[in-house]
Amino acid sequence: MELDDCKSLAMHPLGSLCAAASGHEAHLYNLNNATLYSTFYSDREVTLVEFAPGGKHLVMGGKGQLRVVQPKTEETKRIFGHTFHQ
Repeated sequence: MELDDCKSLAMHPLGSLCAAASGHEAHLYNLNNATLYSTFYSDREVTLVEFAPGGKHLVMGGKGQLRVVQPKTEETKRIFGHTFHQ
């Protein structure tokens, strides 16, 4: 991912992970070994990433939708806003 493509960055409360929004994806990086930990996909452009205060969840947002994911299990926990079904 190029930094020019990044719309938002968020640090995990414990400081070991960093989330970056780019295109229709949120990338989660492990800062201890500088590797990609996980990638979360959205049907909309992701313009905001933020960790919940305890760090258990990551919120991805953009274009009228918020998606709450759990990085440890890579599971989408909840979607707020309008969704499109294909």
